[in-house]
Amino acid sequence: MNNELTKSSSLTARTSWLIFAKTLAFAFGFALPLLLVRRLNQTDFGLYKQAFLVVGTASGILPLGFATSAFYFLPREREKRGAIVLNIVLFNAVVGGLGVLILLLAPQSLRVIFNSDALVPYAPVIGLLILLGILSYFLEIAAIANQEARLATIFIIVAQFVKITLLIAAAIVFASLGMLLWAAIVHGIVQTAVLIFYLRSRFGGFWREFDPSVMRRQLSYGLPLGFAGLLYIVLTDLHNYFVSYRFGPSAFAVYAIGCFSFPLVGIIGESVGPVVIARVSELQKQGKQRE
Repeated sequence: MNNELTKSSSLTARTSWLIFAKTLAFAFGFALPLLLVRRLNQTDFGLYKQAFLVVGTASGILPLGFATSAFYFLPREREKRGAIVLNIVLFNAVVGGLGVLILLLAPQSLRVIFNSDALVPYAPVIGLLILLGILSYFLEIAAIANQEARLATIFIIVAQFVKITLLIAAAIVFASLGMLLWAAIVHGIVQTAVLIFYLRSRFGGFWREFDPSVMRRQLSYGLPLGFAGLLYIVLTDLHNYFVSYRFGPSAFAVYAIGCFSFPLVGIIGESVGPVVIARVSELQKQGKQRE
């Protein structure tokens, strides 16, 4: 019944739900720095921004956009749905594990990146955050690809609310970078658990449905798009790394606040694109070219 209701809704309705969710999530996120700048000193706030900069960049680059193959394959290959989501979970676990391994074996890479040893002690925690970020983000993608826009809206809003609540609590009680990172890890663990529950409820025993042929087709579809997106991610984040390296965390704290912008285009693009791709893929499979 839930799937039928979802499929009967228009593209505009689905997109509107996601725009609402992402706008509200942004509003939650906007409040966090306003508190942190009052609870942390300038250097610690800069280190906080640097740590989550690494997590954000790695979480965008390492998965190579493979999870977005769900938008294309889930609506059109319903008999292989379990294999499709399993392949994405496995791929994300492998590349996320690679991020953990790199920071465990070479924590000094953070010194090379930021020209400072301040984040080196936090390398293992940052690596774990990268893994959890890559794994848990699939929750939003899976719900959208499964054409459950309203449920995806709930996931996005609740996930951001819980994350901000945990970080604010850590900032108020402990006011330390380490506890902020651990608060984010708790959020990542909870969201990953919700992901597993969601996949189990929608795709049954998906963990038993590994299919190499489906994996190859997903790779051939997703990786070219992922590699194309790498340049965008690098160019978007590069200036932050340059300022961090040249001027240190204290100056970067000021720069990070000063470069704030409202991501209107990003919110609309991230809401429209996945919904349209999933619907077009389904219509193409059904031979409804005019629609």
